Amino acid sequence: MLAHPDHRLILHDAALTSREIRTTAGRLAASASPCYAELVVDDVVLQQGVAGASLNILFRYRDFGPDAAPRRSFVGWTQTRLQSFSPDRAGERDAAMLQLRRAYRENLGQFAQAATRPPRAHRHN
Repeated sequence: MLAHPDHRLILHDAALTSREIRTTAGRLAASASPCYAELVVDDVVLQQGVAGASLNILFRYRDFGPDAAPRRSFVGWTQTRLQSFSPDRAGERDAAMLQLRRAYRENLGQFAQAATRPPRAHRHN
């Protein structure tokens, strides 16, 4: 989804704190790979209110290539609305979990699409 067919996906067993994610300047893993990028799920928020429910996710992406510092970074929130989300009602928990899984995939797709767009040219005044 992030246009890196030559990269190998590695899932980490232990989650990092948001502080570690935000303040680490270099690679989060001890890797010297010449094709290295990170996709981090920093925050996951289930928002429920009068207007309905949604799954909001903050993703962080950093592409290092062979370098020790990222050559490209992209951070963004995604949001997917949930339809008739009611995990507390008897018999509807499975449907609610299915909605959450689908919304997570949708959010990941939204983020990947935004992250793989070419960077905007900076305007100089």
